[in-house]
Amino acid sequence: MKTIKCALNTAKSAGIIKEAQFPFGKGRYMIPRANSRRMALSKEHIRRIMNYRGPGHLEENRDLWLFSYLCNGINFRDMLYLRHENVIDGEICFIRHKTAGSSGNPRMIRATVTEQMKQIMDRMCSPYEGDSKAFLFRYAEHTQDQFSISRTVRRIVGQCNKALKEIAAELEIPCFTTYSARHSFATTMLRGGADLPFISESLGHSSIAMTENYLAGVTREERRRYAGILTDLQ
Repeated sequence: MKTIKCALNTAKSAGIIKEAQFPFGKGRYMIPRANSRRMALSKEHIRRIMNYRGPGHLEENRDLWLFSYLCNGINFRDMLYLRHENVIDGEICFIRHKTAGSSGNPRMIRATVTEQMKQIMDRMCSPYEGDSKAFLFRYAEHTQDQFSISRTVRRIVGQCNKALKEIAAELEIPCFTTYSARHSFATTMLRGGADLPFISESLGHSSIAMTENYLAGVTREERRRYAGILTDLQ
């Protein structure tokens, strides 16, 4: 429905439809607010995924998920089309495709390149040969238009999700998808002591409220630990 609303807004701006014909807004149709799905994995599950060993195609798709998780929960559209110029002084710096065309100044996201990310890049990325515009990952092509880019992203995400399902079954952990990397990054950072403004900036969110939708609920163990703070007055 948001896509339809966007299309009709464009039609209204172009004079194709009149304001009275626009069906959305106050007193008209209001798009229901969706309940956010919190898909963060536990630290133990993430550790087991990191240590997973299996067939080459499963490890390759695990690496894609792991790179997304380690790179501030970067989504696959942004990750697959990173260029060598995005790697600056030991960080991956990028602007989300989702917000690149928005009004104002899009937020630059910076993710530290960890040792695990370097290892994945050595295995999966094209070596730098002097062309800063060259893509990091081999899936992208310079000749693609927006439709072929979308098809490529859907194809890679689909094959990755299929592989992740197999990995989850082998490890006997809950099924997880490419999108869970983003939720897992946010929740792991919060439980590690990072504050919400830092997490929000790392995700490229425009508000703290948006970030909170990504965070998993508090566990019973955490509630017990927090309750202890009330009486630990030393």
